[in-house]
Order: sequence, then structure tokens, then C-alpha cells
Amino acid sequence: MTQTTTIKPTRAQKRSTRLADPDHVSGFKIFTWAGAGLSAAVNFIVLGWLMLYGTDTLGLAPAAIGGVIAASQVFNAVGGLVAAYIVDRSPETKLGKARQWEIAVPFIWVATFALFATPTGFDSTGRLWWIAAMYILINAVFDPLLRANDTLYMARAFPTRRTYAKVQTRAGLIQLLFILPFSVVLPMLLQRAGKDPVQWMITVGLVAVAMGVLGMTRFLGVKEIYRSVDDNEPPVKVRDMVHALRENRWIWLYSLLPLLAAMLTASAASGYYFRYIVGNLGLQGVMAALGFVILPVMLAIPWLMKRFSVSQIVLVSAALGIVGNIVSSFALGSLPVLIVGGLIAAVAPLPVSYTGAVFILDLCTYNEWKGNRRLESTISSFSGIFNKLGAAAMALIVGFVLQQAGYDGTLATQPASALAAINVLAYVLPAGGWLLVVALMWFYGRFDRGILPTIQHEVDARRQALGLRPATPMADTDADGSIEAGELPVPGLAVGASGLLTDTEPLTNEVGLVTGAPTEPDPRP
Repeated sequence: MTQTTTIKPTRAQKRSTRLADPDHVSGFKIFTWAGAGLSAAVNFIVLGWLMLYGTDTLGLAPAAIGGVIAASQVFNAVGGLVAAYIVDRSPETKLGKARQWEIAVPFIWVATFALFATPTGFDSTGRLWWIAAMYILINAVFDPLLRANDTLYMARAFPTRRTYAKVQTRAGLIQLLFILPFSVVLPMLLQRAGKDPVQWMITVGLVAVAMGVLGMTRFLGVKEIYRSVDDNEPPVKVRDMVHALRENRWIWLYSLLPLLAAMLTASAASGYYFRYIVGNLGLQGVMAALGFVILPVMLAIPWLMKRFSVSQIVLVSAALGIVGNIVSSFALGSLPVLIVGGLIAAVAPLPVSYTGAVFILDLCTYNEWKGNRRLESTISSFSGIFNKLGAAAMALIVGFVLQQAGYDGTLATQPASALAAINVLAYVLPAGGWLLVVALMWFYGRFDRGILPTIQHEVDARRQALGLRPATPMADTDADGSIEAGELPVPGLAVGASGLLTDTEPLTNEVGLVTGAPTEPDPRP
């Protein structure tokens, strides 16, 4: 009887195999990449308290502070387009093309500190002007530059679409491990600060110093080593941006997602809910702690992307958001009911947050298929504009509704009409918003399920016709350890076909891309 012996690979062989994997990314690189996103997420959380700070600490009317925030956000939307234009036209430097714009991080935090250090000696008008000026500096100058460089930086730092998802989700997991404790502790610190402006200034100042330093780890640890398809093209012109936006109707449909997401996550109503309905602002940290329970969802996103489209993943998570917020709307301050509803709803924003780059890069692939520039920064900033508009709309809604309901931030307790309005803003309105997300993803599925796969194959075919390596390398989609001929390719890359900084293979109309407008594949089965 013959026995066969299986020789297990050595540790060195395993390491060699892992390093040879085109989707491999080192843990150090993922950790350093997470720094900027962590800083941005913390800044988003801190700015989310601005409405409560303005009404309760500075004594401003809800409609006034809401109007200033909304007006600033609309102004900020213009900054997004300007930032995209600047980043897309940036020359190649020793640092790369996108990396140098990480310098915006410390300036964001300087302006954030100044925002929460509004001089109390100013009258109401002066305070509103100060808030508007600092808010515009953050959201119209510094933050747009960081957002505009993000997708392009990723495309030039990592090689494949699967890698993008891996980096986004694993860096997101690292960010979540930091953000969750911060989200638990911050409400407790603000509960202790009460309505004292000095305590608010000290609390935000400590956060600003830490995040201003930590936010620069990506700049220090991740280099640009690949080139985008657009790199050998002439500098981006305004007409390139307008042409791409006009021809890519899916950009407009997708942009409604960050608009709705901003409305659903930028609402300051939860702070009011815990201060006046639950009765303890610090207990909002308990709800933030629920994030630890949903950590497995973060790890599951790359696995889910192998089996489902991103629109399907977002649609299902949004449905959970509807259910969770409906449950919470009946809590009436009961913490156990809020925990149940919060557990269900906590899943909803995760896929939206951590598949954003995949959505954008898919739209860039559509641009390339059309024979246009990919314009990663432009599309990223365009979605950022809608994000700002969503935040503006929510600021107006919260301020107007609270004002009409008789809210007064100088009071220790609020009238019944204001409490009812707070409940609607905190949970009923978000349930309706997630319903709109479900409808949006249903329609967007015509693109990423019906049209995108064909487009990706066609882009690969053009590259192969030129003797270039396909932009979508084959993937072990069934995870059996080998790649068969029938396995589908990973969707398109945003880098040159060679994947090398010094050996680019640009695809222009002169070397084989389709000119004019190709016929869009029929999305129906």
C-alpha cells in the first residue's frame, strides 16, 4: 500500500507566496494609511457637535446657527470643484502627484480648535461670523484638498481594485478601533464640560493636537509607486471635467448617495436627544460602544464584494437602517430599546463609508470606456460636493424644526413640542432617509450589476489588443487555491497596465481607446 506524503510549505515559502500575491498589502502600510482617515473621521465627529455648542454654549438661536452652517456648506461645495481642479492639474513631484496635499491635515485641526474657541466677548452676530469663517476654512479650503487627493492617492499607492477594498476595510477596521473608544469618551467629556465654553475649548484643543499629528502618518509612511492612466495626458482642463460629468450619467445617480449619507450622519439631533430626553449626554457614549459588536461586518465587506455588487451590499444595510431607526423612535428615552435599535441600525452606514472609493473608481472605469479622462479627483470631489449639500440641508432642517418647536438652548428642560421634534429629527427622519437609499441602490444596480461587468471586459480587451497586461488580472474567486480559465477578472484598475512608475502604458484615443460614445450595454438579463 503506497502512502503519499504532503510536504507542508515552510514559513519562508508562505511568506514568498504572500508577497507574490498582487493583492498583498503589508500591515504597516495599512496602519499608516489609516491615519488620515482616522483624523478625518474624528474631525467629522467633533464638527457634529457644533450645532449643540452653538445653541447651548454660545446661546445662539437654532435657526441662526443652522442657517450659518448650511450657507457655509453650500459655499464649501464650490471649494470641492476648485480642489479637484488643483489636484488633477498638480505636477509630478518627488512626493508624487496627490501625496503632498496631505499637508491640509494640521490646518484642518487648527481651524477646528479656533471654531470651538469662539470668543465669548463677541455679540451674536460676531459669533456667527466667526463660526462661518472657521467652518469655511475647514470645509471649503483644507478638507476639499484632502478629499480630492484621497482616491488618486490610493490609485497611485495600491495596484488593484481588490486591494483598494482590502485597504479601505482593514484601514477602516483600525480606524474603528480608535474611533469607537473616542466616541464613547467624547460625550462623557462634553457632559462634564456642560455649557462652559472654556471646557469645550480645552476638550477640543487636546483632540486637535493628537489628531493633527496622527493624521500625517499616511503622508509619512505611504509612497506613490503606480501611475494613473491619465498621467501621460495633458493637464486637466475645465472642459475635460464638464465633458466627463455630462457623459457619465451614473455619476449623478451615485452622487445622491453621499448626499443622503451626509443628511443621515451629519444630524446633531442625537446630542439633543440624550441631553434632554434621555437626560444624560454622556450616555450617548453607550450607543457608540455598540460599534464593537459590528466589527465583523467590517471584515466581511471584501468577502461580500466577491459575491455581491456594492449596490446590493449598501441596499441591504440601508434596509437595516430603516428597521433600527423605527425601533429607536419608540424608545422615548429608554436606553435598552435604544440599544436594540442602535444595534440594528449601526450596520447601515458602514458599507457606504468603506466602499466609496470602489464606487468612484468604477465610475472612472466608465469614463475610460467612453474614451474620456478617468478624473479620479474630479469625481471624488464631485461626490464631496453632494456630501456638503446633504450636510447643508440637514443643518437647515434641524435648525428650522427646533426653532419652530420652541427650542431654547438656555433652558435646562425643553417644552414637549421641542422634545417631540428632537425625536423626529433623531430617528424618524433617518428611517425615511435610509428608505431613499434603498430606492437609489435599486436603480444604481442597473449599472454595477448589468453594465459594469461588460465595460470592464471591454477595457481589458482593448489593453490586450495593444499587447498590454489586462487592467483586471484574474482572481481566485472560488478561493480554491488556483485560478481557472473560467474565473472572472477583478474589476478595473485605476493605474497603468504595467503597474510601474517608470513604465507607464497610457491608453489614449490615439492608441486604441474608443472615440466618441460607445454603446452602453443593456443592463437587463
